[in-house]
Amino acid sequence: MEFLIDNLPSRKVKLIHHGVDINFFKPSKAIDSNSRQSILYVGQHLRDFELLNQVIDVVKNMKIDINIVIHPSYIQFLKNKKYLNIFTSISDSKLRSLYRNSICLFLPFKDVTACNSILEALACGTPIISNKIGDNTDYLDDKCAIFANDKDSFIDSIKYLVKIKNDETMRLEARNKALKFDWKLISEKIQKFYREVT
Repeated sequence: MEFLIDNLPSRKVKLIHHGVDINFFKPSKAIDSNSRQSILYVGQHLRDFELLNQVIDVVKNMKIDINIVIHPSYIQFLKNKKYLNIFTSISDSKLRSLYRNSICLFLPFKDVTACNSILEALACGTPIISNKIGDNTDYLDDKCAIFANDKDSFIDSIKYLVKIKNDETMRLEARNKALKFDWKLISEKIQKFYREVT
């Protein structure tokens, strides 16, 4: 935003956050407390694969499923594949199911602006573990997320959420956070801005 303001008239620049379909991505009515616990990683853009592999190298020894949703061309960057459930080219319904049934979404980034995966997880009521980097603080806070910036803090955060199983307070806060980014609200802001600058 600062770069654009420096190069364009300020009235032509407005920050409008990314949005999410909160009617499709939403929590399930109940989580099966007897099912095996799982954590989830989604995506590849600007992800820190080195840190991801370091974290997995430790948490693979925990009694949890590690689900990875990734484009096929990026599988080559994953180590410890035999410990991972790798999903590619899945339906939106399957992705939603993975969000809903995960203890957390954990995403180590090198940098980030707006992230579909974070918004979709929040809308499903899934707590986030990610870096305090880029624009993550626009979309996350300490009520719905745990900020971790190195291997040990990622691992400790995952262990904490796995230990307490499903933190209903964090799940509720995640969903409430996502409601602020409902595409209906975001699209109204976009249309209003278009009218202002045309």
